[in-house]
Formats: sequence, structure tokens, C-alpha cells
Amino acid sequence: MDQHGPFDYTNETTQPLPHLGALAFQLFLAKHGLSILDVALVAQVRLVIVWKITRGQPISPTQAQQVRGALFQLTPVGYRGQIAVYREMPDKS
Repeated sequence: MDQHGPFDYTNETTQPLPHLGALAFQLFLAKHGLSILDVALVAQVRLVIVWKITRGQPISPTQAQQVRGALFQLTPVGYRGQIAVYREMPDKS
């Protein structure tokens, strides 16, 4: 035993908790039998953009709008869950 006792977890690595918005998005896709490729093609965004949503990583507001539009086209209902977005920088022109 070391100096911290039998339950010393200070050197243990942990897995990050899943992003709840990402889980909701994944469940929505599964419920409607959609793949990320299906969504990317209809949304006209790169596959990695939809993959990022499934991981809770931020995308641009424009891309989020495109994906929401595609989901509305592909399903009888639109997706109302959270999609992480980052702020777009204003044009400096």
C-alpha cells in the first residue's frame, strides 16, 4: 500500500463525461434511422460537421442551421435539441 491508502486515485485517468446535447442528437438519429452521412449529404456540410455534433463539439451557427434544416427534411419532425455552436467573428470590412 502507498501513503494514500488503498483508494488513491490521484494517478488514474478518467473518461470525459458525454455531452448531453450530443447524446440527444445521437438518440434522435437512431430513433429516425439516420446516419451522419445521410444528414451531411442533405445538409450539404462536411461529414465531420455532423460527427462533431455527435461529440458535443461546437460548429458554426450557419452549419447548425443547415443540419437542423436537413433533419426537418429527413424526418416528420424537426430537431429541437441542443447543438453546440461557437460565435462567428464579425466581418472587419
